[in-house]
Amino acid sequence: YGGRAYSGSNLIHSLVTLGSPHGNAPGAAFRSVDWINREKVPEKVRALAVAGIGFKGDSSGQLTQNAYSFCCNKGSDGTTYDGDGVT
Repeated sequence: YGGRAYSGSNLIHSLVTLGSPHGNAPGAAFRSVDWINREKVPEKVRALAVAGIGFKGDSSGQLTQNAYSFCCNKGSDGTTYDGDGVT
């Protein structure tokens, strides 16, 4: 957290992320995503990323479009993304 590692892998068996963005986008909110993408998950920790589908970025008006555009790479408004509908 905050660019530091605390050897937490000694205390956990598995890591499950729910709808977490794994791609970087501009802005302070994604600095931790940038950091974690540089770190490897230790071999003894099982990891699973769960993602939702079914709500296109323009399917619920501003709710989904704004949620998705927050996570989009520069130049995209999120209307073509598919996910769980929230960020």
